[in-house]
Amino acid sequence: MNAVALRTERALVDWLAAEDWSESPIGTPTCLTSYGHGAFADPDLEDQMPSFPRIVVRASTAVPVHPLDRTCEVDITATLQLSADDTSEPQALAIVQIFENLLQYLYVDGNIAELDALDTNPSGGFNAQFAVPVDFGINDISERARTFSRSMTIFAAANEQ
Repeated sequence: MNAVALRTERALVDWLAAEDWSESPIGTPTCLTSYGHGAFADPDLEDQMPSFPRIVVRASTAVPVHPLDRTCEVDITATLQLSADDTSEPQALAIVQIFENLLQYLYVDGNIAELDALDTNPSGGFNAQFAVPVDFGINDISERARTFSRSMTIFAAANEQ
């Protein structure tokens, strides 16, 4: 995995965490990258996954698309994880709809630029150019979690530090 892929994960996580989840019947999901520790702000929870609901963002490929700049075609998946024991069907339907609506917003009229970050960002500069949905239908059960994975391709570049 290259730096653009990791930076794309961070940009999407930061954006999702800042969005309005007030309509969620089970609260705001904790958003984390595939390489993060989750609850890094709480030393007592550093080695544990955060409680449900949570969203894990993972980049699977990052293919350079330009020979001179660092723009890559990044395949990325955001997976909403809900408790299989404690989440009712109406609650699951409501939060999945919010999750999908937020992600679909990124594909319209250049809204993907909301992921952009200046070089002064602690994670470094980032430029998202456009995004396209890939798969919005992957649902599964893993351990005690119901998972709802939504995939997209984001064309983006990370600025050198």
